[in-house]
Amino acid sequence: MGTLIMVSPLGDVPRYGLNANGPGAIWGLEPYPEIAHGYNPLANIEAYRDKRIFLRTGNGPLLDLLGFDGMDDLIGEYQERLDQFGMDLQENVVMHTQTAFSNALSDAGIEHDFRVDDGETHEWGLWNRSFAEDLPGMLEVLNS
Repeated sequence: MGTLIMVSPLGDVPRYGLNANGPGAIWGLEPYPEIAHGYNPLANIEAYRDKRIFLRTGNGPLLDLLGFDGMDDLIGEYQERLDQFGMDLQENVVMHTQTAFSNALSDAGIEHDFRVDDGETHEWGLWNRSFAEDLPGMLEVLNS
């Protein structure tokens, strides 16, 4: 987990080029397991009890996120191959981790609001709609 977090900024390189953050931009160049453990929601599931939890993710193809618009043939072929394995390469690892977190919350009996938006990817459109959907709930908590 720590190594993944250390190198994860490299995922921005295809879209942002030299403006992307380099490895270590999140917690430094050395992976520190004790720090990662403290931030790992699955390792700290009880910290979420009696909290308001709103989770949204998409299941759209990673090629959409990387900006391969207008390449429907390539994207279609890519998805057909993934379908042979019953999978959809979605939001890189976001959908997988959100689903695992949601499952852990459910297993612990912790209420939460989780939804997968079909065809969406980890980008501004999904974030904007999710923020607008969640804003009333955030304001309610802030005003209480």
